[in-house]
Amino acid sequence: MIVNERVRKMTPLECFRLMGFTDEDFFKVQKALNETFYKGRDKANSQLYKIAGNSIIVPMLEYLFCQMFDDQNEIWV
Repeated sequence: MIVNERVRKMTPLECFRLMGFTDEDFFKVQKALNETFYKGRDKANSQLYKIAGNSIIVPMLEYLFCQMFDDQNEIWV
């Protein structure tokens, strides 16, 4: 993202939102990482970025499926 002619890196929360997840989903993943992987230590956001990047964009997939099927669930592609 470009803000005031400077590049701004998206936060992990923004990446999860872009992929169609809710804020609640993000905080569940973050909590699970803190409890199991990091065991309370200070951590970087790199794992959260990887998790968000390895998911499927659900809103886009939903849109594509709606375009592929008509009202009688028949594929027209």
